Amino acid sequence: IGDGGEAGAAENLHRLLPGVFQEGGAVLLHLDAGADLLLAYKLVAQRLQDALSEANTSAQAAEEEHARLLQELEEQVLYKELTPAEAAGRFRTEATEILESK
Repeated sequence: IGDGGEAGAAENLHRLLPGVFQEGGAVLLHLDAGADLLLAYKLVAQRLQDALSEANTSAQAAEEEHARLLQELEEQVLYKELTPAEAAGRFRTEATEILESK
């Protein structure tokens, strides 16, 4: 589970005080191995949820930048500042840069 911080603390607590388990600073009574496993799954699920939330935020930011870029290029084509082919090339290049930066 992650970087060893929480897991290491829980492991030390198990060694020092058999029968208890620690989660996020709260000490819980050790019921059985199944309960410990369930708690471990809960911690992993929370970390996955946090990672997905962070990824969704990055994806949303990239989507907004792509929409802004597309709008800008459409206007430039409309006002004949760029040809459609030039706009497509710029979109491909700049959209890739946006994705790589997120």
